[in-house]
Amino acid sequence: MDASPALVAGVRRPATVGETYRAFDPTAGRPLDTAWPVCGGADVEEALDAAAAAARELAMLPDDARAA
Repeated sequence: MDASPALVAGVRRPATVGETYRAFDPTAGRPLDTAWPVCGGADVEEALDAAAAAARELAMLPDDARAA
């Protein structure tokens, strides 16, 4: 099964590492069906850059616009 895509900077795409993991459901005693991507350093850097840019834009909005 292919992994769910990573969501980085608002875009769903494969992670750069190419590995996956499956979360484990302890109540069922088995891994969950969904395979999740393992993101690498490049994915994390891109996500952090996007988050910093979004924070700068958010900070420039008036208070009432941020509260909406």
